[in-house]
Amino acid sequence: MADQVIRIDTPEWAVLSVPIKGTAPLICNNFSEFAKSQLRESNAAKKGGQKAVKAAQTPEEQYQGALYRMFFDDGEGYGFPAAGFQESTKSAARFYGNNVTMVAVGQMVMMLGTVTKADPLPLIRVHGQPEMREDRIGTSTGGSQLTYRAIFPEWTADLRVRYVTTKFHRDTVLSLIDAGGTGVGVGCWRPENGGHFGTYGIDRELGVAEVPL
Repeated sequence: MADQVIRIDTPEWAVLSVPIKGTAPLICNNFSEFAKSQLRESNAAKKGGQKAVKAAQTPEEQYQGALYRMFFDDGEGYGFPAAGFQESTKSAARFYGNNVTMVAVGQMVMMLGTVTKADPLPLIRVHGQPEMREDRIGTSTGGSQLTYRAIFPEWTADLRVRYVTTKFHRDTVLSLIDAGGTGVGVGCWRPENGGHFGTYGIDRELGVAEVPL
C-alpha cells in the first residue's frame, strides 16, 4: 500500500490598517543608551571585583532618553514598540473564554512595526506632543526617588495588523484590538499593571482599510 500523500494549503493572510486614538495618556520609558552604558559598566565592574560608580542624569536627559525615536525622510518622529500592541491584543483573548486562546492570537495576529536607524526595535509611529512627567518611585532600599519620563497627553497611531483570514474573521481581530486597548493598554501604569494610562480604541471615524501584504 502506497504511503498516503499529505497535502495542506498555505494559510491566507491579510493586512489591515487600523487607526487608533488614545483614551488615556501614554507614558513611555525607553531603555535609554545611558541606561545601557550604566549596565555595561556595572557588569564590567562586577567581573573585575570592583564597585560600579553610578553617574547622574538631569531630568531633561532622563526625559529625552525615555522617548522611542524614529527617523524618516521628512524628519524625526516618535514611536512605541509594536510588541507592546501585540501583547495587548494577545492578552485580550482572556476576555473571550476558551473560544479564543492567547497562543492562537500571538501566532496569527501580528502587529507590524518599522525599524529605523534611531532604534533597533520595530516601532509603531505615535502622533502627539510629548511632555516631561515627574513621578516618585520606590527604591530597593525602601526609600523613594524622583524619576522623569515622557508622556503623550493626547496621541494617535496607525496599526498595521497581519492576520490569518482562515482562522480569524476581520471583526474578531478588531474586537481583540479594541478589548486590548481598553482592558490591557500599553506603556507604564497601564490597566494590566493596575494603572489607568495607555488605553486606546479604534478610531471608527477614520475607518479601517485593507492594505497590500
